[in-house]
Amino acid sequence: MKTKWIAVLACAAAPLLAADSGAMTPAERAYLIEQLEQSKKNMLASIQGVTDAQWKFKPAPNVWSVAECSEHIILAETYIFGASQQALKTPAVARLATANA
Repeated sequence: MKTKWIAVLACAAAPLLAADSGAMTPAERAYLIEQLEQSKKNMLASIQGVTDAQWKFKPAPNVWSVAECSEHIILAETYIFGASQQALKTPAVARLATANA
């Protein structure tokens, strides 16, 4: 679950990292891509070597298994990627003069 939140925070931070014009610099884009790639690598490493029994194990009926958590992360990532792509297509909004820097 930690990996998913890192990806979410990286996407959420994109507007904060944007240049004054609202456009993302090549360095900012490279940083975000690096973070997303590292999150993916960490996620895959966290389930590497998990046995079939561990993959399916549920400590309680209302608690997700490793398989269910992994599926959720993958599905959420697809949704978040699509939402972030839509957000990046919207025009930049000028910062209000009364807003904090």
